[in-house]
Amino acid sequence: EPSEMAKSVLIAADVKREFSPGRFDAELFLVALPADRKVDMGTLAKVIDKKREKLRFATQLEVERLTGFSAGSIPPFAMPRTIPVILDESLLRHAHVWCGTGKATESIRISIEDLATLSMCTTASVSKPAAG
Repeated sequence: EPSEMAKSVLIAADVKREFSPGRFDAELFLVALPADRKVDMGTLAKVIDKKREKLRFATQLEVERLTGFSAGSIPPFAMPRTIPVILDESLLRHAHVWCGTGKATESIRISIEDLATLSMCTTASVSKPAAG
C-alpha cells in the first residue's frame, strides 16, 4: 500500500534573501512521509521554526552534492549529520514500512523502530493528503 511506502523529500530553508541556483545557502531537512501524502509546508515551517516563504524543495544539484544520493533515490537514513530527518507521524501507524536504500533499483522493508534509530529522526505531523 502507498501508505506503507516512505518517500524521502529534501526541503531547503533559504538563509539568503533570494535563492540562487548553484549556491548552497540553505539549511536542509529530510522529511520521510507516506507515498500517498505530501509535505504540508506551512506546518513544516512551524515545526522547524522557519518562515514558510523561505521553504522550497531542494534542487537536484543540492540533493546530489549535499547528500551523496541521486534525486529520486534518497533513503530516510544515512544523511549527513547537518541534515535533520523528520519522520511524519502518519508512518507510525505501521509496524514496518518500505523505503529507499539510496539505489534507484532497491527498496528495503524496515521496522519503524529501526528506521527511527537509523535516521536519528524526530517525529512530527508534517504531511497532508495528496490531491486526487
